[in-house]
Amino acid sequence: MKVITQKFNIEKIYELKDRIDPKPQYQRTPVWKIDRKKLLIDSIFRGYDLPKFYLNDISGNAFYDFEVCDGQQRLRTIWEFLEDKFSLGKDIFFNEENIEGKKYSQLDITAKDFFNKFNLSIAIIEDSTQKEIRDLFARLQRGMGLNQAELRRALSTQIGAFVESIVDNHSFFKNCGFQDLRNKYQDYTDHVIAYIVNGFNNDFKGQILKDVYLNISPTEISEIIKDISTVLDDMTKINSYSIGIFKNKWAFVDTFILIYQNRKQGAKVLDKEFVRAFQQFEQQRKKFNRKPESLIEKDSPSDEDKRLYEYITSFTKDGSLKANMRRRNEVFVVQFRHLFK
Repeated sequence: MKVITQKFNIEKIYELKDRIDPKPQYQRTPVWKIDRKKLLIDSIFRGYDLPKFYLNDISGNAFYDFEVCDGQQRLRTIWEFLEDKFSLGKDIFFNEENIEGKKYSQLDITAKDFFNKFNLSIAIIEDSTQKEIRDLFARLQRGMGLNQAELRRALSTQIGAFVESIVDNHSFFKNCGFQDLRNKYQDYTDHVIAYIVNGFNNDFKGQILKDVYLNISPTEISEIIKDISTVLDDMTKINSYSIGIFKNKWAFVDTFILIYQNRKQGAKVLDKEFVRAFQQFEQQRKKFNRKPESLIEKDSPSDEDKRLYEYITSFTKDGSLKANMRRRNEVFVVQFRHLFK
């Protein structure tokens, strides 16, 4: 691997925009909030140096010449400002003129020229392997708070490439009603892959999920991806009746596992009926979520009250433990068994 550091001004890096892949598989999804974006642009107008950007040279690729190894958030922010997608923050001055609240198109020619000619330090990576790039990415991100899903995304694995394709392209995630913040879609999918591979034999936590990724054999992948797509098709139909019905992780994971189990037994979910039953269950869960013990303090709690108590207590604390995953599944199997034919 060879690294060559160059100076690109903002004008040049914008000209290259269509040739730069800002989101290779190992990268995190866009997560910067508006205040942080405004602060970056403010730093540029103050003439502050920005951290180095790392671009991997992939010029043999049909679609891109470079992929971002480090600096995705900063690069997107610069592009978005140039495209008038947000305005400057407060107390920003250029040449003693107050430019706060302005978008790029509203700046005068002098301010635009300063911004366009601002130099960025760009490290061009050449002759690298995917392993070297992912190792570099992981090293650069240390101390920057990557979550477990983002770390798994940085792994060079065959299953990872397929998961990337599913979360980017399956209709469920396109219309699920909740955002993919910090690789949420990947995290949800990783949990169901862990179940498909190991059942309830292991906890569903960071290192274990990582080991699942690393140990899946190539012969297993096609069947796993087929099963995931089939179940997501069912969940897409359910979600179409109530957009966002699976927005919390355990609602997604527990329902996926239940549908998967029934699919393996040749039974399909009755989607409309499932929506009504699941919504009623969720309403009750939220009602008793703060004080689930009230469900069983009655003289004669019903079986349904007992199930709800079991579900809530295995939902609200250490939900990733295999024992809690199994308990919730047992509740779902009984609660919704009449909804599969």
